[in-house]
Amino acid sequence: MTTRARKDIYESLRKPGTQAISLITFFFILFTGLTFAFGLKLVNTPKYLLASTVVQIIIALIGFVPLLYKKKPGTYEKFVKRLTGFSVLCVVSMYNVTFAVYNVYFYLAAQHGVYLFKFWIIGTLTMTICYGFQLMQQFILFREPEKFKGESKNDRLVKKTVFLFIFKGLSYIVFIQKIIEYFTIPNIAESRFTIIIVALVIYGAMVFCSIVLYQSMLAVIEFNEEGHSNGTRRTNHA
Repeated sequence: MTTRARKDIYESLRKPGTQAISLITFFFILFTGLTFAFGLKLVNTPKYLLASTVVQIIIALIGFVPLLYKKKPGTYEKFVKRLTGFSVLCVVSMYNVTFAVYNVYFYLAAQHGVYLFKFWIIGTLTMTICYGFQLMQQFILFREPEKFKGESKNDRLVKKTVFLFIFKGLSYIVFIQKIIEYFTIPNIAESRFTIIIVALVIYGAMVFCSIVLYQSMLAVIEFNEEGHSNGTRRTNHA
């Protein structure tokens, strides 16, 4: 990876990616706001929906914070901290979109006087837990095989691969939950297809977050290697 490529990754995580994701989140939040224009009253809106929407707004606003950091850090430690922060914020912002999309159906249900807390809490917790599994999978992917216990390098590599597949499979439980949810949730205003849209958005978010984490980690590794290489050249020159 070239210095220009690392700079491109840094800048894309700083802007406009996370901010664009935040704007998409605001769009879906405003879209749910239309339910208030068509009969839903604030006093009749479930508190869990309002609370989750407030959290989504806060996360979306935080997504604009990277714009304040215009200068790229010159040291490895600061670069790692800054890039890690931007990466985490980008990933969390992407996950945040999926929750905003998911809430649309439940606001619509509340508009029609139907309250689906059990479906909402099960779906929300499943999404959160499966996102955790995906992050664990990415964490294991970046760990060297030597970090795993085993008598030989091949044994350690096998263990790493097994853990990768386990957490990959666990992260896909969310899609099983969405399929079950689709066939069991009340079809409010013939809008049950929204659950399928949510599943597609979740899949897209998982792919996107995997790419972001991979590129950011690669940039950190390359930055560190280049620093050691430059240090060695300066030592030899001296």
